[in-house]
Amino acid sequence: FRMLDRAGLRPMLDRRLAVAPRRDPRDRYLPLLDRHCAAGRVGRAAGQGFYDYPEGIPEGVASGEVEALVAQLRAQAGMSGREIAPEEIQQRCRLSLVLEGMRLLEAGWAAQSADIDLVAIDGLGYPRRSGGPMYEAGQAGLTSLREQLQALAQTEDARFWSPPAYLDRLISAGERLNA
Repeated sequence: FRMLDRAGLRPMLDRRLAVAPRRDPRDRYLPLLDRHCAAGRVGRAAGQGFYDYPEGIPEGVASGEVEALVAQLRAQAGMSGREIAPEEIQQRCRLSLVLEGMRLLEAGWAAQSADIDLVAIDGLGYPRRSGGPMYEAGQAGLTSLREQLQALAQTEDARFWSPPAYLDRLISAGERLNA
């Protein structure tokens, strides 16, 4: 969120609004970004975004205003918050990168999984020592990956977390992601 604040929230909202007509109505829509921008919380340059940026604190500090807005939006959506361990956040981030990478491979937008790893490392700051999200998933095993995705699909958003057919084809063919 600090990275988003540095980049500025208004361009992100503009992109979101531009693609809104194509958004699947089944997708959950969280108006947090809309509310931030409407309230002038457009990023670090404005002194407030997801974080508050008082004079002399460039990394920002947690905002009570943001916390109150999140609580309000949760209540309106009938949701409750819970503590999430850093390891769970990291796992979901890795899995979502792998899922998106598989979609790119299946669509032919990426030629090989190493291309996705390169973009993740050079473009997203993914740790170089890991080899990239696709490499990690391949090393852990595709069957294990499918089991993790199935577990999330049962308890979370099944449309997002369901293992893609591409993964099943790789497993059936005995192929690997990092081949």
